[in-house]
Amino acid sequence: MSSNRCDNGRTPTRALAVVIVLLVGGCADIKVESAYGRGIKFSGIGSSFDWSRGAPEGMAAWVADNPRLHALIQEMIERHLARNGFVKKTTGTPDFWIRYHVGRRMREDSSVSPHGISYEEGSLVLDVLDPGTGQLIWRGVAQARLVADLPPEAREKRIDRAVGLMMERFPSKRGKAESGQ
Repeated sequence: MSSNRCDNGRTPTRALAVVIVLLVGGCADIKVESAYGRGIKFSGIGSSFDWSRGAPEGMAAWVADNPRLHALIQEMIERHLARNGFVKKTTGTPDFWIRYHVGRRMREDSSVSPHGISYEEGSLVLDVLDPGTGQLIWRGVAQARLVADLPPEAREKRIDRAVGLMMERFPSKRGKAESGQ
């Protein structure tokens, strides 16, 4: 297999289009969930963040190897954090680390046809981690049906909207998360 192809035989450019499309279209079809890490008593979070060191577990190679997609997602996450008063800390230890990963899977929809139709669903997962322990503090997940024929501008708006919906559920910056063990 050529090094320019993903595991599924698609080129990285095609993969980029598919992942970006995961967040394109109407807002109603973006499902967002969030949860606090196990054992976390949450009374707020500090105001500074930085990106987690190293590639997150499960990060698809075609995303990690695609600087344009990686930069776009990071830029949107940072912009939404800044809108909520969080500051990127480039020296020292921040109050929390962030990381993201994306994925896609096939789903069945039987509401359209009695036999069901298959479609591809994409997800964007945002993790917030304690920099001292690496423990998960908070996770946000946005999922949506992939639409392959939308223009790039619409795809980017969709990613931005999904990040925004996740950030509406993001904890406030007052106080700290504490282990509840």
